[in-house]
Amino acid sequence: MSQPLLFVDNLSVSYPSPQGPIEALHRLTFSVDEGSCLAIVGESASGKSTAALSILGLLPPSAAVTGGRIVFSSRQKGTIDLIAASQKDMRMIRGAEISAIFQDAMDSLDPVYDIGSQIDEVLLLHRFRRDERRRTVDELLTRVGLGDGRLYPHELSGGMRQRLAISIALAARPALLIADEVTTALDRENRTSVLSLIARSMEEDGLSVLLITHDLDVARTLADHILVIHSGRLVEAARSTTILDRPAHPYTQALLDATPSRHHRKERGHLPPSASSGCPFAGTCTYAQADCQSAFPAATDLGGGHFLACHRRPS
Repeated sequence: MSQPLLFVDNLSVSYPSPQGPIEALHRLTFSVDEGSCLAIVGESASGKSTAALSILGLLPPSAAVTGGRIVFSSRQKGTIDLIAASQKDMRMIRGAEISAIFQDAMDSLDPVYDIGSQIDEVLLLHRFRRDERRRTVDELLTRVGLGDGRLYPHELSGGMRQRLAISIALAARPALLIADEVTTALDRENRTSVLSLIARSMEEDGLSVLLITHDLDVARTLADHILVIHSGRLVEAARSTTILDRPAHPYTQALLDATPSRHHRKERGHLPPSASSGCPFAGTCTYAQADCQSAFPAATDLGGGHFLACHRRPS
């Protein structure tokens, strides 16, 4: 079996608080293969964005990586642990090999420069030749449906700005795109457009995607595999068809039931607050038992790459 493009191995990250360190990620493990899409799904504050920032080397100074590795197959550096990488190496990798887009595209756009110049600046930073830059800018703007590079960010709609952010992220032809809640603020039409653009880049360019989302419908559109996390811990991981059609963890089922497009939405789909110990879903889980309150279960393989962290085993 070939080595994955990205392998996150037992990653643990904590943040300080007056009561002591708070663990945002606890021994989280996952991988992204070349040309594939992995979706990390969970509620707000589940640790999804902490995982993304860890990969990018952009955690805030207060955060502490307390364990684990992030192994990336770099075109420039070979196999490299991004946790141990120097700032110089990370600057070479970010944008050129691993790129990212976030929920509010306007935050990443410069209002002073036209959109063509902003794409060109990325290419210049990564030492593209002038003729290659001009051609790439035209190609990217055409691909995302923004043919006029003389427009400014404030002249674009929210969906157009998000497509522009994608074109900037893909300008240097990265191997991995981290897409963090990129459709959250968009209407259905613009959401479909953005997801189609990412899917096209996967198909035509072999792009790999790490999709960060709270919405399983978004994951359904792009992901080959889905990793469900709660309070920084894996609760379930499998191929997307398995997660969506045969979820084994009650929390995964609750996320599905909370999805607006579900035809039969159930009351037990409401998402509970985190528990202070044990399984964070135990407080309102229909199937909770005594050991759920006292210990978080280890993940076990149900077969076929379907991993479940639950004291209750599916029948």
